[in-house]
Amino acid sequence: GKVFKFIENEKIKDIYNHYGITKRSTFVIYLKIFFMHIFFSYRISDVVNELNRSSKLRKFAGISEVPNENQVYEYLSRYDPDIYCKIVNSILRKFFKPHKRRKDVYITDATPVECDINILRKYITQKHLKKLRLKFGYSNSKGYFIGYKVTVVLEKTTRIPISILIHPGAPNDSKIFDEV
Repeated sequence: GKVFKFIENEKIKDIYNHYGITKRSTFVIYLKIFFMHIFFSYRISDVVNELNRSSKLRKFAGISEVPNENQVYEYLSRYDPDIYCKIVNSILRKFFKPHKRRKDVYITDATPVECDINILRKYITQKHLKKLRLKFGYSNSKGYFIGYKVTVVLEKTTRIPISILIHPGAPNDSKIFDEV
């Protein structure tokens, strides 16, 4: 709830403007849906269904009108995934002030996130996936999937998020180690 209120805050407006987001209120709604999708490990379609079903959840999230899942997918595909990473990391830096000390210790977790882009259950070509900037990935828990690998870095003592990185597909942790 605190994060949802914070991303609506006027202080964050400059971050959205800096990255070319023009309709802030619309972007905030889609960002909240995206956060719920990642936090609860639900498909975006499931998050939209839950928001439509539960008035308490809509009130908690501060969403009066819930867009349909096609609108969410279309809106999220408008911006480059790097833009989302930069926006979220900028918000985290404003929301959480890490402690200043000489030796920092971090906890890192990389988790595959499946995207349900095939809601009509039709064949999707590699060319279409490339256009959407998506890739196939493989994980022991999910098998083959279309989606991303989300890497979260936390400060050890306070468990404050320091960074969130998103990579298409499921690259090996050793390939993204330098970036983390």
